[in-house]
Amino acid sequence: MRLFRAATKRLADSARSLSVGSMRRLGALACCLLSASAADPWTVLAEASVQPAETARKSYEALLVDRPGFLPAHFNLGTLLIPSDAAKAVSHLEQATRIPDPDQAAEAWHNLALARWQAGQLEGAVAAMTEAARGNPAFNAARDEIRRAALARLDEARRKAEAEALKLKLPDATIEAHQGEALKAKVAATGGAGGYRFAATAGPGEQPKLPPGLALGSDGALTGTPGEPGKYPLKVMVQDSAGGNATGTVTVAVLPPPAILTERLDEAVTGQPYRAELRAAGLGAVRWRVDGLPAGLAVETPAAGSKRAAPGVGAIAGTPTVAGVFALTITAEDGKRKAEKKLDLVVSDSFTADTANVFPATAWAAYVGKLGVRGPAGDYRFQAASTGGLAMGADGAIAGTPKEAGTVTLSATITAPDGRSRRCDLAITVNAPPVIDESEPIALQQGKPAQRPLKIQGGTPPLTCALAGGALPNGVRLDPDGALRGVPGEVGSFKATVKVTDRWKSTAQHQIELKVDPASEQPPQPDQQQDQQKPDTADQQDQKQDGKDDQKQDGKDDQKPGGKDDQKQAKDDQKQGKDEKSGKEGKDGKEGEQQQAAAMSAAAADRFLDQLPEEDKAALRHLLIGGSPPPKPNDQPW
Repeated sequence: MRLFRAATKRLADSARSLSVGSMRRLGALACCLLSASAADPWTVLAEASVQPAETARKSYEALLVDRPGFLPAHFNLGTLLIPSDAAKAVSHLEQATRIPDPDQAAEAWHNLALARWQAGQLEGAVAAMTEAARGNPAFNAARDEIRRAALARLDEARRKAEAEALKLKLPDATIEAHQGEALKAKVAATGGAGGYRFAATAGPGEQPKLPPGLALGSDGALTGTPGEPGKYPLKVMVQDSAGGNATGTVTVAVLPPPAILTERLDEAVTGQPYRAELRAAGLGAVRWRVDGLPAGLAVETPAAGSKRAAPGVGAIAGTPTVAGVFALTITAEDGKRKAEKKLDLVVSDSFTADTANVFPATAWAAYVGKLGVRGPAGDYRFQAASTGGLAMGADGAIAGTPKEAGTVTLSATITAPDGRSRRCDLAITVNAPPVIDESEPIALQQGKPAQRPLKIQGGTPPLTCALAGGALPNGVRLDPDGALRGVPGEVGSFKATVKVTDRWKSTAQHQIELKVDPASEQPPQPDQQQDQQKPDTADQQDQKQDGKDDQKQDGKDDQKPGGKDDQKQAKDDQKQGKDEKSGKEGKDGKEGEQQQAAAMSAAAADRFLDQLPEEDKAALRHLLIGGSPPPKPNDQPW
């Protein structure tokens, strides 16, 4: 780690020192090489090289606007930008490497290596410095230094990734269950020391809430027969044999029994386009089958991503060519379960009512709809008695203000141009006005992603929500669909007024309260007494392992007296409350982990060194794995 920091400092110091020096050398070179007839761009270059940084930057950019192929300007501008805009510096210096002069091209490669390093492009930095050394042997030491620093940084990243992978985790997951069907599922944890024990947990003063009919065993088994459909988020804690713990949220999605929800099919008319929607529940990805359809009609499932696509939705569509009453058998299945229903489809050879533009209404809100006709084109007339606050015009337009929630039925008569008429009983659902039903504080946790739909009763979809007052915690927003989303960034209690508006502009306001609890890395243990007896937490064990890694990186001998004392104390702590046999197993396990880590370090170094040109690979490998640099002649720091 100290090697990496020292190398990084030397890289930064080198970038600062060359910013003025190399540009001035290029300006001086310009004065020596160019004739008076071509002096203008070089004069600008030479003047800019002694100007303050911001003024020089503008001068170089203006020069490149006029002469975009002037490579020395790319060199100076790229060099100047290394500390402030490494990505842009890389772009300019890559062009500057095409300078014909070999020495100046080598300097361009050198500066490009620094810019790439600053931008985090480690392999690109090594490749650029290798080119610089190939063009000018004076950069050999810089090449070796940047290789060593890159290896150290890559090794550090690898060790961090391995340490992160070994941490105990309980990923959030969703388990699908079906109402009335036995469930056998298991909550999964990763990392840690094994020997997992699971328990349902909750916040302070709360009780864990398992879905009705289900139980969570200490081995993570979720068993039982769910009784009520819905989504049940369950907070679960896992503890490993070393005392480490982690929490996660397991959402149990209980689906209702498979069923086809469509109750009736609208009447079809021969020669007229027809579409009837089918809906199912309690199934996954639904495949539809309909037996008994008349000629011209077929079953379809809307393509994913289309406007009509939705879970459990299908349709009967087409243009029927024959009239009659057809007995249909409708089947919906997902490969594991299926639902079946029998419905009649009437196909008329005249005309029928079209209710596509007749929507549900909201009580005490102005309503507009229109009853149409599917059939031959013509001037159809409509007649219906007013009821429930709604009235129908001669053109089929429906308007008014429903007086109460429930159902308003308009008995309409439709008369065709040829005098034929049909009767239609039109039932319009009237919803209650929307109400936000949030009487209790909404619990969130700092730093944990949240998605919490507000509970809204009544109203006619689509419903739109917006803030009307107050403020939400930093990082949390209210989306128009009425869901709170985001990652809370602050702890406390927050109050905000939410306004909901439905299809017919019926509105309601309600003040909600959000309670954000602090992030908790270590929630309460299931057995406090056992936890107090455990000698080391997972974090303490990680620190001990990191300490050993640091000793290896610095090239220290683990067998020095100080190291022996530390190891002895650690072993004594680990042996507390254990017999001699278990202590020996723990020692063997740690030695195995150390050997495995050493082998992985060696393999990682070999993989990276294989990508480099043929150099003194043994020396570089010794530096990375052994921790102490071998002697090298003329190895000067930058």
